[in-house]
Amino acid sequence: MVRLRNDMKKKFCLIGNGKMGSAFVNLIHKDFQMTVASPNTSPSYPCVFANDISEIDECFDYITFAVKPMVLPQVLRNIRKTHYHEETRFISLIAGAQSEVFRSSLGEQIKLTQIMTNLPVKIGKGIVAVYSDEKLNFLEKLGQVIYVPKEDDLNRFCAAVGSGSGFCYSIFEMYEEAVRKMGLGTEVDTRRLVLNLFQGSIDLLEESGLSFAEQKANVVTPNGTTHAGLQELTKSGSFVDAALDKALHRSRELGVLVSEELKKQK
Repeated sequence: MVRLRNDMKKKFCLIGNGKMGSAFVNLIHKDFQMTVASPNTSPSYPCVFANDISEIDECFDYITFAVKPMVLPQVLRNIRKTHYHEETRFISLIAGAQSEVFRSSLGEQIKLTQIMTNLPVKIGKGIVAVYSDEKLNFLEKLGQVIYVPKEDDLNRFCAAVGSGSGFCYSIFEMYEEAVRKMGLGTEVDTRRLVLNLFQGSIDLLEESGLSFAEQKANVVTPNGTTHAGLQELTKSGSFVDAALDKALHRSRELGVLVSEELKKQK
């Protein structure tokens, strides 16, 4: 049974204040008594800060891991039993990191929530895939929350969502470069043009409620300019499948590597 709990002003420790970690807490840090442990970047908001969790003498209600996968075994070794109690909720944002890695270091009975998300959580427009025995109400602030039934589902969300933002930015970049090469015959901010093109297309979809295919059909005239361009574009459709498959494979591979690294260090 999924339980709902009140998370206001609980003690929250974020380990790793990089791009993902800082984005994850951007909209929620005021709801907690925040502590951040990160060797490279300090937070922009008032909180307890240290370079490493081993420097902190505090017991937390939440401990969130947002470090690089291969750093995780070292981080786990630095967590003491005085850092958590039996109700502490551990949260992982780490690609590929399997539950057994956390349980073998922290105890089989720990409360663990595994999350795969993307950087737009920073502005409340992320996609948050969650594998957990408990619903965390504060996640609703971050965007679309999806609870998954199996741990391996997170690897799929890692490819489709975690890596997906990067794929989107790459597509935007390629489109902007193609526009520049074509030349528009006048000075124009191509970055703004591409942003408006994609945002306008998304807003129209939101308003119409149509499927992608239906909205596309409203734009395409047989033997027209869009039809001609789409004949070329659809030839490359398999590159999206290939990108997602490659990212999925790497997510699972990282899980194996982290587990092996933990065994070496024991």
